[in-house]
Amino acid sequence: MHPLLITALRSRCHHPEPDIQRLLDEASKLLDEAPASAERFAAELIAGKTLAHCMGIDNQTLEDSYQGACKLVDQDKFQEALILAGLVVAVGPKNAKAAFKLASCMQRLGDPASAIDYYKLALQMDQHHIGAAYRLGECLQLLGNEEEAAHLFEWTIELARDNFAYQKIQDAAASRLTQMPILP
Repeated sequence: MHPLLITALRSRCHHPEPDIQRLLDEASKLLDEAPASAERFAAELIAGKTLAHCMGIDNQTLEDSYQGACKLVDQDKFQEALILAGLVVAVGPKNAKAAFKLASCMQRLGDPASAIDYYKLALQMDQHHIGAAYRLGECLQLLGNEEEAAHLFEWTIELARDNFAYQKIQDAAASRLTQMPILP
């Protein structure tokens, strides 16, 4: 299990909203059980079943966890959101939105190196995920990988082209590109 997730599980505070607290408690319990369940259900996982299916976690629980993570991110409670998004990514079917949310939490908690893995996962599942492309570029640039970051900012601009709704992210990517050193 990822160190940030372990820390989040250990230091989780009481949340004032009962529904969110219930989701956090349930997700914490399920994440604690996940490694042993993965071993126990190895054959089913190899056969293509999800860990959620094997553990009896229904789609509504995963959706509620994702929505709870979104709400917590909106409240700047990234450590708690990490727990809920982590559950969805760890046990559920492939979900680019959840991988993006998990990566965003990691980035906001100061771990861009780990965020990179989940932004890449989001892009593997949805190559047109404009937010993942831009944020991956941010993390790569922060870690000194200017060339790969430039490619991601260019991809962000391409994804945003001709779509007014993405004008701000296109402008942000273009701004980052102009501030980068000229690459050979």
